Amino acid sequence: MIVENKPDLAARVIKIITDIYPQLIYEDALTFLQVCADEVISLKSLSKRLGLAQSEVMRTVTELQQVGRVGLVEVVETREDGLRRLVRLTDEGVKLRRTIVDLNRVSSTPA
Repeated sequence: MIVENKPDLAARVIKIITDIYPQLIYEDALTFLQVCADEVISLKSLSKRLGLAQSEVMRTVTELQQVGRVGLVEVVETREDGLRRLVRLTDEGVKLRRTIVDLNRVSSTPA
């Protein structure tokens, strides 16, 4: 995972995300980080991980879909009945993930 359960690092990463995309709020950035941990995650698993109802997580995921040129995440239905939905990073989401990792690597390097 990007922040490896370190609260200070998580706060710094969330600040990076909201600095790059100021329209995102804390919950959006936190949801993005959770998707980054796996790159593809079911909506149900994401909901459990965040401790939120699936409807609330879907609201946040919808916000993330509308960020930037093509969104940071996309939702894919994996069954014909549409009941299983996966959330995955778009190319733009993968680029942001790399930016976060690179910025953290630079800021963590001793002078």
